[in-house]
Amino acid sequence: MGIFTKLLHVSRLPGVDNYILADRKGQVIIHNMKSYKQVGAMISQCGERAFLLGKSRFKYIIFNRKSRNDLFIFPLGKYYLGVIKHKTTDTVDLT
Repeated sequence: MGIFTKLLHVSRLPGVDNYILADRKGQVIIHNMKSYKQVGAMISQCGERAFLLGKSRFKYIIFNRKSRNDLFIFPLGKYYLGVIKHKTTDTVDLT
């Protein structure tokens, strides 16, 4: 569980509002959000599709949102890490 406890520190990074770690089936492993079940399924589905397109070159995907709380999805082995940035943080700062 070492990697998972390290992920608890993701929320302390400057510019991060929320995070969620889900496996390829959408099962949420760890999170700090309210609506985590729906987001976990979305994170894994988007991650799987991005992987199919980019294979080993898939480093991250960004969904720009009107609210400026952009969503990032990073592949982590057999998991996907979803990060929602704070609206005042520049997207480049988290990539």
